[in-house]
Amino acid sequence: LNIPLAVVVVMVASRSIPETRDETSTGTLDITGATLAAIGLTGITYALTDGPSQSWPPLMIVSGLLGVLILAGFFINEKKRRAPMMPLDLFATKQFSAANAVTFAVYAALAGAFFILPVLLQQVSGFTPLLAGAVLLPTPILMLLFSARMGRLATRIGPRWPMTIGPVIGGFGIFMMSWLDTNSSYLRAVLAMVVFSIGLTITVAPLTATVLAAAPTNQVGIASAVNNAIARIAGLLAVAVLPAIVGITSAVYADRFALSDAFSTALLICGIGCGVGGVLAFFTISDAGRASPKS
Repeated sequence: LNIPLAVVVVMVASRSIPETRDETSTGTLDITGATLAAIGLTGITYALTDGPSQSWPPLMIVSGLLGVLILAGFFINEKKRRAPMMPLDLFATKQFSAANAVTFAVYAALAGAFFILPVLLQQVSGFTPLLAGAVLLPTPILMLLFSARMGRLATRIGPRWPMTIGPVIGGFGIFMMSWLDTNSSYLRAVLAMVVFSIGLTITVAPLTATVLAAAPTNQVGIASAVNNAIARIAGLLAVAVLPAIVGITSAVYADRFALSDAFSTALLICGIGCGVGGVLAFFTISDAGRASPKS
């Protein structure tokens, strides 16, 4: 299924998206940085995923500590390297750092919710896989219809309010998901997803635009890549950590009612995390550079 979709995306992107280049780039690849980042994240994720279920044996502790040390080595490498994979000077801009902090909070909540919800709907509420998948449809539909409009709105009024209001609404949608149980109807699940999707639609385009606008013109590509990497890392850590935090074990997974309680707690945590992203945006995101009203 993904292959034809990917072909369409490549065709549309090649025709519609303008190219950007960093004319100061040396053209060399930061193999050392890429290797350190991959190994460090692997060690940490492995420890967080299997450590709690195995009562933290020495192997898991060593894996986590090594992962942290290797990631520290990654940042040292990026600071010293002439052409780093992730230029750390990007984070000297307050707007860029703030937008990526909001990205981390919102996308950790997003990944956690989308990881848990389909399983909750099938294992707890008794939905078929097809019906559980259909519950998720409001997100791509609303984003396809309204993301561009939200981007234009943020250009006029500034990104601060959309990035504040959007995560708060999204967080409330996740709270509504936490109320789903063994007796939940399809309509109730879709309503929660619609509320969450509205919040996500309000957030994503202004967030991305803020990240790109905060970077120098010749580093827009790397700024986008850094923001995408932070979103993926946030999701990776959320999926690894949530089951451990709420105590989802094999025994809990076998009991619908215990699983319902555990999933509800996990979704509450995700909802709080998403709302925190909105609060963070309110206090850290600036509206500087927004378009002036037409006279």
